[in-house]
Amino acid sequence: MLINTVEVNAESELLAFIEEINKAQTLAWSVLLIKKECLKEISNNAFILAVKSKLLDATRAEVFFLDQLVCIAWLGMPAQIRRNLRELITTSLLRENVSENIDEIITYYDPQVMGNELSIAIKARLKNTSAQPIKAAAVETKPHRTLVLESSPKRIENFKRLQSKRTLREKLHILIVEDQAFTRKLLYDVLKNTYEVASAESVERGWQLYLETVPNIVFLDIELTDASGHLLAAKIKEIDPASFVIMVTANNSVEDVQVAKQNKVAGFIAKPFSKQKINEAIEKYKASKGAR
Repeated sequence: MLINTVEVNAESELLAFIEEINKAQTLAWSVLLIKKECLKEISNNAFILAVKSKLLDATRAEVFFLDQLVCIAWLGMPAQIRRNLRELITTSLLRENVSENIDEIITYYDPQVMGNELSIAIKARLKNTSAQPIKAAAVETKPHRTLVLESSPKRIENFKRLQSKRTLREKLHILIVEDQAFTRKLLYDVLKNTYEVASAESVERGWQLYLETVPNIVFLDIELTDASGHLLAAKIKEIDPASFVIMVTANNSVEDVQVAKQNKVAGFIAKPFSKQKINEAIEKYKASKGAR
């Protein structure tokens, strides 16, 4: 797989590239920014050779060498390649005794979710403004521990009490389970003015909030930091057969669809999502439950 490298006018070329993929909105690009000052002093060719093995599953890849940053963009396999690149960089390519937090050094962006906001965020990074970038998940380099989603009899009893009152609510309650802060906020902002909304960044926290809030609808990401969203979907269906779970994912793979069907989820929303897709999912819930 050929990696296209950009070294001349890299900043303007990167911004033009971001605008191009935002306009297309059909290809699942991923973007990783790395602070150059934190990397070992190696040539650009040596850097490409180092990352090439981690990009073999991508269908296309672009690397931009800017003055202060290195940008890696790739098409396909967003979560797997992101984890592989992050692990490579943290274990082999960083300078010794780097004091900065790894999430300040390596920043992940999803152009399909961020849209035009990505150009703004990158321009802010290039200008060293105080704008905060969207951070990659802090535990990406750690292996997922095996989660056991259980709870105390008291919490289960409280859940069942709330469950019996769910249909009597004036407003629908919606739970968002998504590890990317920007996506989580985007969904929250779309829903907050009309519905009661809670959000979680992990499977474990999502399970806790499900028991506490007994939501009418769950928008659940598949690729979460502590475990697969499929685990939470299965556990929700086990305790609450009347649940309504919509999987939100950038990887609408055959395997994911099969597992989701086994968990009897209500549907899928593929990234990039839109307000219309979210509203369609909510209307589907209302139609299935006879809600207004």
